[in-house]
Amino acid sequence: MSAWETAVQELGEQMDMPGLSLSSNGHFAIQMTSGRRVAAEIVGDGLLLYASDPAPYDGAKRLLRAWRRTYLTRMEGRPVQAALREQDGLMRLLVVVRLHADECSPYTLRVAIDYVSSWLDDTYTQ
Repeated sequence: MSAWETAVQELGEQMDMPGLSLSSNGHFAIQMTSGRRVAAEIVGDGLLLYASDPAPYDGAKRLLRAWRRTYLTRMEGRPVQAALREQDGLMRLLVVVRLHADECSPYTLRVAIDYVSSWLDDTYTQ
């Protein structure tokens, strides 16, 4: 079992989701009751962590807000990428961060989930 697999399983236990684990191709996804999705995939020895919200009508406006925030905060915290993506016939605003192998822990995963979630939340109000 890889360090990322262990970290994801421990995170699942901490979040009362004991079945959370990486798939055979190194992915996991969580559907939140709010409609937000959190997912991750192993890339090399790191992990890309995604969060996305449905954005059927205001996706372009929220994407511009996310890009603006990315530019204004580029020297603060973890670098973030934002994009619009169609999934299951619905436009979604997607925010992505990269975690490096030396950051592999359930704590870092939880902090990263909170981080990308706050980015999505801020696109509603900026």
